[in-house]
Amino acid sequence: MFSKLSSSALYRAAALVLITGAAVYLMILGKSIIIPLAFAAFAAVVLAPLCQYLENKGIHRSIAAFLCLLLAILVSTGVTIFFTLEMSTLANGVETFENNLNNMASDVATFLGTQLSHTELTQLSTFQELMSFLLEDTQGALGKVLVIVASSFVFILFLSAFIVMFLIYRKGIREFAISLFQDDEKSMRHLLLKIEQVVRNYLIGIFQVIVILAVCNCLALWLLGVPNPIFFGIFAALLNIVPFIGPLVGSLVPAMFAWVISGSIMSAVWIIIYFIVIQSLESYAITPNIVGNKVNINPMFTLLAIFIGNLIWGVPGMILFIPLTAVLKQIFDEVAGLRPYAHLLGALNKDKAETQDATTASS
Repeated sequence: MFSKLSSSALYRAAALVLITGAAVYLMILGKSIIIPLAFAAFAAVVLAPLCQYLENKGIHRSIAAFLCLLLAILVSTGVTIFFTLEMSTLANGVETFENNLNNMASDVATFLGTQLSHTELTQLSTFQELMSFLLEDTQGALGKVLVIVASSFVFILFLSAFIVMFLIYRKGIREFAISLFQDDEKSMRHLLLKIEQVVRNYLIGIFQVIVILAVCNCLALWLLGVPNPIFFGIFAALLNIVPFIGPLVGSLVPAMFAWVISGSIMSAVWIIIYFIVIQSLESYAITPNIVGNKVNINPMFTLLAIFIGNLIWGVPGMILFIPLTAVLKQIFDEVAGLRPYAHLLGALNKDKAETQDATTASS
């Protein structure tokens, strides 16, 4: 059976495995640079039309790039201020939340102490005491927080600089990529255009889905009587950027908060039921109609991309590997020898496939 398998196919498969292994190694080795580069590249793709519009109005390219960055910073700052204000309003229910949480923690400690025959554990009466007992090591927490803040600040600086650089030198980067394939410049230009369109459509489509989910979540949580429904609704919608895992976290947080505040587990049950329904609608109706088939990735490989991204880059990888997989699919789709891998990742571009099949048949 396999004796008729062409050696060229084996060579392509072996080369793909070697290239993939080398790429993974480089991504692990240089993640501190590649992660902000990837985020900046995707942000630059979204901001490029605005930057081009400003340039067409006679604004210098560097100034236009800084104006686009300023707009992105203003939007991010607005979102941060919103969440800060909303979290400050949670202080109104802190006392009730703390009392109920302490009562639950005391019940849990008593249950665990009884089951484990641990007298010291049964004497714990607050959530803080329970967590301290379970973790046993809270030293250095402040230092860890400071390290996280400093790392985030450096990451934002790098990200901002890379976004501006990508916007300023985007045409030069495009021409450099095209010049590497002088024998087929037309196909390379077409591939780069498809990649830009796929990334832009994906990111804009995800933003539209988040807006729709935020409106639905806020309304549903308000009707269900959850405190601060706007905060939890938008929070859950934003987490949707990480498929599968994000919606799970986004549903559990308001459910647990409502359970602790109201003291009724049915409040949490109704919230979880709502999120199951809305996520089903999002998966089968909202996202397919908005994002369309521009990023048609097999659900199995979508989940696989999330787990691989988490293993390689952590949480940033869970966010970045979905559009990166979509870009990879477009590359496979354009190269005739790699089309089987594009088919494995998701549905092929039918028009492109038919054109290539016709060309192959005629030759």
